[in-house]
Amino acid sequence: MKYLAFATVGAFMVGCISIAPTKFEAAASQVVAHLFALLH
Repeated sequence: MKYLAFATVGAFMVGCISIAPTKFEAAASQVVAHLFALLH
């Protein structure tokens, strides 16, 4: 399940980086922090 979550986030990150890098960076930090909170 963890691998599926990381794969989904990875694909999401690639898509967002190509669309809106600056806005994505702020959102990414929150998403990653939330994921680590859930997984750990």
